[in-house]
Amino acid sequence: MLLEIELSEELLAMDFVSLKERVIEDIFQELLDKVVQNPDLQDVQIRFNKNGLKHGIYRKPSQEKLLLVPHLPTLIASATLVKKEPQKKDKNREAFILEVGIKVNDLGKKYRIVLKKNPNGTFYYDHYEWII
Repeated sequence: MLLEIELSEELLAMDFVSLKERVIEDIFQELLDKVVQNPDLQDVQIRFNKNGLKHGIYRKPSQEKLLLVPHLPTLIASATLVKKEPQKKDKNREAFILEVGIKVNDLGKKYRIVLKKNPNGTFYYDHYEWII
């Protein structure tokens, strides 16, 4: 099953630089301190913070990745846990790998979302896409 995502016409009309600025200035503010839970991660609360959001968009930035930032709470809540593994830098902490199928503009895609726990208990994320 694919999760249908409606992309904002306003954001779609922006060039990459303007879109990135808008996401950082406005959309980050809307997501800051928002808490999301995923049914597969029973006791884990994912709280969005500025560092986690920045990490997610600065690593391999793309227009599509930026367009999906407003939908992150829905994507994370709807995703399926596919794997837990130790983090590369700190083997005592786990990384959670989630996947979610989405439909954007009649095109099916599968996204992988990686959640990593920081020492202070917050999570940061990254998401990658591949076409199904």
